[in-house]
Amino acid sequence: SVSAATGEAADYGDYYESVKDNPFAESAITLSGADAAFANGADGTVMPQYEGKKDVLYWKDGNGTVSWRFTVPKTALYQVAVSYQIPESSADLNIALHLDGALPFEQCDEISLTLFWQDKTDRFETDNAGNQLVPEQTAIREFAAKRLSDHAGEYTEPLVLLLTAGSHTLS
Repeated sequence: SVSAATGEAADYGDYYESVKDNPFAESAITLSGADAAFANGADGTVMPQYEGKKDVLYWKDGNGTVSWRFTVPKTALYQVAVSYQIPESSADLNIALHLDGALPFEQCDEISLTLFWQDKTDRFETDNAGNQLVPEQTAIREFAAKRLSDHAGEYTEPLVLLLTAGSHTLS
């Protein structure tokens, strides 16, 4: 949804108000790494098998654009979920999501894929006064799944997209 006055993507609240009367999808649409197209300098490859997952997209530096073309059987509201693993050389990653070449709403311009952390040990050290010290943290470099959400926290429910029946491109 684009504001007629500014030509910019609408806020999610305005977008949701305009699409909320549509039904939620009855089944998922799964996009495979094997179906991805790289453009605008994106450097990547598809690994047929990686850590127990099939057709894993490896986007080497996060530059450029990765897109998927897909067909929606019936107009409905969809939640978008991403399965990802952050490489050793990175922390949180920020991506943008475009539907058919445009931001559906402004919150799609900054989607944070979070690197999760855990205590390096389950034992708490103490200082000279007996206070527990915060344990050292270690990154969890496993696959994680995330539904599209508002990184600013204004909207607490997963964000939804209205996908009309027919062909679309998600980038």
